[in-house]
Amino acid sequence: MRFADPAHRFARKPSGERQLSRSFWTRPKRFFAYHGRDGVTIKAIASAAGVTPALINYYFDGLENIFEAVWSRRASILNPIRIQVLNDYESTNSGNLEAAGAIDAFLRPIFDHVFSLGEGWSNFMSLIGMTNTTRFCGAFYMDKHFDDVVQRFLEIMRQIGNVPDEELFWFAHHLLGSLTFSMAQTGRINRISKGKCSSADYDNVLRSSVQLFSSAYAALVAKYDKPEMPPI
Repeated sequence: MRFADPAHRFARKPSGERQLSRSFWTRPKRFFAYHGRDGVTIKAIASAAGVTPALINYYFDGLENIFEAVWSRRASILNPIRIQVLNDYESTNSGNLEAAGAIDAFLRPIFDHVFSLGEGWSNFMSLIGMTNTTRFCGAFYMDKHFDDVVQRFLEIMRQIGNVPDEELFWFAHHLLGSLTFSMAQTGRINRISKGKCSSADYDNVLRSSVQLFSSAYAALVAKYDKPEMPPI
């Protein structure tokens, strides 16, 4: 199946989403989460949703636009929550910011507001995890829909210690990779731990992530905040 360049301007008809029932959107999210963008067809979505492929093509003009609509619908709900939690953390702790608190504020909305809201959100999280590891278009979708949240997080982290930007970017790279892998809910840790841990144990995913990455950031702060030695 051939897809358009992901950077093109999507030409979905403005009324398309409103003309389809809310239940329609559970099908493409589930299919994309399990099969990726390239493993889904309009025919399969139409059959599962009980509508005709022609109706979907009329409103969305192709599978690429359905994929984009799935991202836009969910990101437009999630991102304001994440930004607000980051802003609240910064304003409440002005002058006393800590890595653990900032990382918790960055991650917690995903676990508190998303994974507890049912299969639709869980499928969207899996879709993010899958897309972020895709070379062809992963960066495009992640940048377009989540860059503002990441940049806001980095603004706060820059206030904690004197860590150079290059080190901060690598820190964010590893944090985001860990986050999206956790979003994918692969069950890998279930098998590694022989059942002692579960990728669906979101409380411990959050707890261990904050603990690990705040410790890592503390090491960076210690490295670059060393006091200057007085001249001899």
